[in-house]
Amino acid sequence: MLNFFKKLFGKNKKVEPERTEPLKEQPIVTPRPEGLDKSSHAAAVNEVKADLSKEEKVTSTEEDEVTVKDFDSPLVEDEPKKEVKEDSKKESDEDEPVYDIKKHSKGWQVILPGAQRATRVLDTQQEAIDYCKENDYKYNVYKVDGTLKK
Repeated sequence: MLNFFKKLFGKNKKVEPERTEPLKEQPIVTPRPEGLDKSSHAAAVNEVKADLSKEEKVTSTEEDEVTVKDFDSPLVEDEPKKEVKEDSKKESDEDEPVYDIKKHSKGWQVILPGAQRATRVLDTQQEAIDYCKENDYKYNVYKVDGTLKK
């Protein structure tokens, strides 16, 4: 049977890879615009270098402190920083999300309103409340029928 395949497909011939010559490095030649010879090109480069060397170097960028009083503006300066910090704490409390604790097919879920997936699913409602307390989450608890508990 082996002879049949040899006749059908022929003997395997060793194929030697083609030998290629190594690539030779060729210099890169950039075309110059017509009418521009080496001397005029060099002269243009030297002119630019001379112009750059004439420019003054800036060694100091210190500026005087500018306040609102320096401008004739009706704006009032900011209040002391301590009060600003207190205001920022109040704003961050308002921006904190309020999680919902609702019934889930596998138990009780802690979920953000409008989210597609629950943050956590727990066995009991009390475990979900404890989870929110541990993580300092604000939360609303819902009854099994979906109404808000007070």
